[in-house]
Formats: sequence, structure tokens, C-alpha cells
Amino acid sequence: MNILLIDPPISFLKGTGEQRFTLPLSLASIAGTLSHHGFPTRLLLPDCKAYDGKDPWGELKKVILQENPDVVGITALTATF
Repeated sequence: MNILLIDPPISFLKGTGEQRFTLPLSLASIAGTLSHHGFPTRLLLPDCKAYDGKDPWGELKKVILQENPDVVGITALTATF
């Protein structure tokens, strides 16, 4: 079972070209636990790359379709939800 954990785009959503350099510890903890128990897990952090396009959610969808995970987990902070 392949698992994909996503921190949805915030800066990326706006297409501003900004990027962030932090890893969400909540997702990192979950990924570490799942990996420790033998589940292949990947983190997708779209805001960690600069993006100036017009369809960030379409780009995110492409990645999800390419990865073809069995499970997708998405995190959201109250402020960004």
C-alpha cells in the first residue's frame, strides 16, 4: 500500500513564485511512523518549489495521478483551511 501525504498549496496556490523552506512536523511524524511500520510513504509539499503558473491545483492533480497512491492524506491548518 503506497501512501501520499500532502501539505496543500498556500503560496503555491497564488502562483506568486514564493516558496517555503519548512517541513510540516505533523506530516513528517506520520510519514516516519508509517514508514517504520513498513508502509511506503511519500510527502508532497508543493509550496517548497517556486511556482508562477495559472493552475496549481491542476499541477497537484497531475502529481497525484502519476503517483497513483492507495491512500492520500491531506493536512490543513485552521488558518489555511
